[in-house]
Amino acid sequence: MTHLYAYSLLPVLSIALLLFFTVTARPMPKPGLAIFCASIAAWTLTLLLIFFEATAPIAQRGAACGGFVVAAYMHLAWDFTGQKNYAIIKLAYVMAALFTAIGAFFPGILYDPLSLSAGPIFWPSMAAAVIGASLPLWAMARARRHAQPQRRRLLTAFMIAGVVMYASTWGNAVSLAYGQTRPLFLLLLLGAMLVIARVISQAQGRVEQKVLEHSLTYSSLTALVWAVFLCGVFMLLSGPAHALLTSNPSSLLFVLCMSAIAFEPLRRHALNKLAHIALPERAQADQLARALIAQEERTDQAERLAELGAFTSAIAHEVRNPLGVIGAHVKLLERTGTPQAMLDPIRAQLERASEFVDDLVNYGRPRPLTLRALSLADLLALGASTARQGRQTTPQELAIDFDIHPQLPHIEGDQAQLLQVLVILLDNAMLAGAARIRMRAARCQAPDMICLSVEDDGPGIPAELMERVFLPFVTGRAREPGIQGTGLGLAIAHRIVERHSAHIEAKKSAALGGARFDIMLPVRQPIPGASPAPEPTP
Repeated sequence: MTHLYAYSLLPVLSIALLLFFTVTARPMPKPGLAIFCASIAAWTLTLLLIFFEATAPIAQRGAACGGFVVAAYMHLAWDFTGQKNYAIIKLAYVMAALFTAIGAFFPGILYDPLSLSAGPIFWPSMAAAVIGASLPLWAMARARRHAQPQRRRLLTAFMIAGVVMYASTWGNAVSLAYGQTRPLFLLLLLGAMLVIARVISQAQGRVEQKVLEHSLTYSSLTALVWAVFLCGVFMLLSGPAHALLTSNPSSLLFVLCMSAIAFEPLRRHALNKLAHIALPERAQADQLARALIAQEERTDQAERLAELGAFTSAIAHEVRNPLGVIGAHVKLLERTGTPQAMLDPIRAQLERASEFVDDLVNYGRPRPLTLRALSLADLLALGASTARQGRQTTPQELAIDFDIHPQLPHIEGDQAQLLQVLVILLDNAMLAGAARIRMRAARCQAPDMICLSVEDDGPGIPAELMERVFLPFVTGRAREPGIQGTGLGLAIAHRIVERHSAHIEAKKSAALGGARFDIMLPVRQPIPGASPAPEPTP
């Protein structure tokens, strides 16, 4: 085994340990990524130990643990695609353990990394690995057909990274079994690992994604600083160690940097635990990172809102004046006896343009919240009544059902703006031709949160719009003859809900088959310095 190959193993091992310690330092509902990183770290460590004469015999017996890389990638793919049945994953781990045990008790029967030769069952084991590798790729290809566009792109990147990972691990095994060492295969494996970690990061929430990225960046920079510091210390040593360590300073710096990168998250996690024990009232690094990210997002959003407010004010001013002139001339034409059939289309377009300008202003320059205690039952009933009155073409057979959990507390909120949210959701359902709408209110699993939902039996939200339905100017189609959406209704609703420190989500209604919107509202608004709203008297 050449020095270049050994040096190529170090980055793979370091990045695998870096990802492993980073993801295990925070709560993870699915362990596939951690096991995947651990399996790559174990496999590359055994290959690296073969380079040293003292550990080569032991490492030779563990070189067959590469089968766990295939099994762990299957596990990771099952987690990522939301599979329910994990029986095949357990079988894959059993097969990987079996091949590892065979290699441990009968070294050389798979392949001998010391003599760089293939064993008698090398190719049957490779065939089994190819069969096992096809299963996660097949599962992701099947999930990709029914995925949303953004998730389809993530699945595509995940599949490509998996193919590269398989090609690199198998290529490395074949080259070792036939007397060659190819560092290129290890570099491909490193690139596949980074792509997979990036895909998993993007599939998480925005805050968790940024925390993970900041953590990896911080770990790398800190490790580089420590490596430079330790390299300088070793340079000052005297005696045999000095000559050994200073014979190749660049190699020393590389080894130190890779070692520091691998264990930097573990060191930081240990320091956080010690700091929490010694100073329990102080925030930990992850808490500070989340607070910093939240503050950055609020600052960015405030800047965008300020720019958008100025833009919408200019648009409203420039558009409303011509609309007013056109409206005045329509009245003059009406007095001169112009037929109503000619004027009605002009009035309809004027009303549509005025409504669009009003929506644009409401989105770009939202009114400040006026908080008061609100009864959810009264709010939902008022929303249904207002929506019915606003749609003159609402069919009489339209049924609006209420499912309100008893003894719900009053919530703090702006009645006019929350009412606007409900009217937007109901109006969209009516425009879609829904014959039945259901409005629900109940306590959420999260403490001090109330869940509202509005669902209907209409055609639902088109799949291609589901992920961007709350973006401004996104609209599906003309759902009534002569009526076209501006694409600002749901964007306004989303903005109002966010300003109430709440969350809104669009999905398909499992009960009615149409669209469903879930809103999670806090019982009390977390506004600094605001006095709590008084409870209304019964």
